[in-house]
Amino acid sequence: MIKSFHSIIEVFQERDIPGLIELSASVGWDYDKNEIQTIMSSGKVYGYKIDEGVIVASAAIIPYGVNLASIVWGLYIQIL
Repeated sequence: MIKSFHSIIEVFQERDIPGLIELSASVGWDYDKNEIQTIMSSGKVYGYKIDEGVIVASAAIIPYGVNLASIVWGLYIQIL
């Protein structure tokens, strides 16, 4: 049973890639390690983990200069 969410949005790191792959697969997407590394090298990946350390939401933001950015990937799952 899921107990609670962290109240802080995290910036995910290389060590979080397996969890991001699991989250992607849970909704039928097929991101792999190389694709996520490419996204991380181009911008930042943010999201939430529940207290058990499971990633339940993520979004990547890639800047284009100082005045423009793109949200390239957003994924949220419902926890019951």
